[in-house]
Amino acid sequence: MLDFKYELDQEKCIGCEKCAEVCPTLAIDFDEEKKKAFILDIDQCLVCHQCLEVCPVAAIHIQGGLWQEDIRITKNKIEGGS
Repeated sequence: MLDFKYELDQEKCIGCEKCAEVCPTLAIDFDEEKKKAFILDIDQCLVCHQCLEVCPVAAIHIQGGLWQEDIRITKNKIEGGS
């Protein structure tokens, strides 16, 4: 299990739905009544950062987990590259 902290700031959220649309595991959903995104199931989160990258108002914060670049660097080191 990945060790990370995920926060979706409801005050900053503008209701664009972009984060919910890009989430590959549907860990984020959208509340039509409140017009805000919310974390539906944090256990489904892959920490892929797609939601973080598409959010136009930086309402999503992730601490921990790995960025794709971190994964490539680690894989390269394991395989003997630089």
